[in-house]
Amino acid sequence: MATEEFNIDKILSEIDEDEQQVDQTQIKREVLNEIEFIEIENDALKISSAHVTDESQSESAIEEKANLEAILNDSSDISGDESGITEEPEIKSEPLEEKRSDEPSPAKESNENLFQSRFTIVGTKAWNRKEPYIIQLDGNRLETDCNNLKNSFYFTPATNEKEANKDDMKSSLARYMRKSGHDITSQYQEFIYKIITSINNDLAAYFGINDDIRNIFIYHIGSLSIYKIVNEKFIIGKFGYCYKYDLHSAKVIRFMPDEFIKEKVLTWYEDNINSLHLPFDSIQNFDKVFRIIEKSYSIVKRNFLIRLDELNNKLAPGKKISSKDLLKLKGNKWFGIQNIIIYRRFLDRTIF
Repeated sequence: MATEEFNIDKILSEIDEDEQQVDQTQIKREVLNEIEFIEIENDALKISSAHVTDESQSESAIEEKANLEAILNDSSDISGDESGITEEPEIKSEPLEEKRSDEPSPAKESNENLFQSRFTIVGTKAWNRKEPYIIQLDGNRLETDCNNLKNSFYFTPATNEKEANKDDMKSSLARYMRKSGHDITSQYQEFIYKIITSINNDLAAYFGINDDIRNIFIYHIGSLSIYKIVNEKFIIGKFGYCYKYDLHSAKVIRFMPDEFIKEKVLTWYEDNINSLHLPFDSIQNFDKVFRIIEKSYSIVKRNFLIRLDELNNKLAPGKKISSKDLLKLKGNKWFGIQNIIIYRRFLDRTIF
């Protein structure tokens, strides 16, 4: 690597501001939790006018809500172009030529071959040879992720100690600049495996899964559901992001290697579940897992509706908060995003 003068502090000077920048989709998804329209503390409920249904809502309140929606739809402040750290641009698929319905897409066929050449579909029935038991991989995006990781020097660990992370990033960047060939691929892979193991342990404990059906429980959760949980945990927890240094722009670029994460989830399943001799096709075992999830959900739903009634009883006459709004505000905190994803995986209609 050619010798080049660089100032690490300058490159990372705006990292604190950049860590707070997310794409427009994420802002819309998290804005209710960030603004905290509702606070529940010591059995006292406070709800702002923006989230309370009021039959006699004033014109000023309506105007305020319209202004808020306009702000949320305005993406002018989240480009991140002026920051020392930028976001990796989203990869958009090229438009495909219109084909007859009986002609398989070359891209789709290639991706299916990629999966089948690397991983095993242990189910033999129509219902367990598709998602969520498998994850479709995009070969081009996977190659891009792998190349990016080879040029990356740091990833955000699962910690809230921002200053410690910043110091680690500085030292990692300095080490990367001095030593060519140093990358984070193997460390990031092990990091993902540890996250998957932790998720499965937490799910087994939450749903009260016995050791004798633990592996079949993990199998029926499905690799796609585990990927969704990992992805949500990274986005909501603001960790798991990778950082690469671009010599041409002299900027640090932050990105999430989604396709690489999918591949590692599939690899974990291949090594820890698919290699076992389990009754993968057993309807009876699936039904056993399903009933555990169904029973847990019925208890969760009943307690939530009771809590919702109690909160609405504390509000002034003519005002109430809907279950939908309450879930947007407190759903992840009360129920846990990974548990919500499992309820959605097994049950057709839920409160979530």
